[in-house]
Amino acid sequence: MYKTLMLGKPVIVEVRSGAMTSHVIVVRGMSFMNTPMGIQPLLHVNDPMDLFTKPVPFSSIAQLWMSAIIVN
Repeated sequence: MYKTLMLGKPVIVEVRSGAMTSHVIVVRGMSFMNTPMGIQPLLHVNDPMDLFTKPVPFSSIAQLWMSAIIVN
């Protein structure tokens, strides 16, 4: 993910949004945050279901991740 985003290629990620439903988000960047647990990667996400873009911890998305497409 890091290498792809650093090349300027966004990633469309399908995430589980319910027991039988999914949703797509666009990951357009990545940054890192120091925490008591160590360095945490943050994904910069555009979500069509949200009014604002925001950084989301990778660990939050990883547990919902279903598939992804790299945009060239």
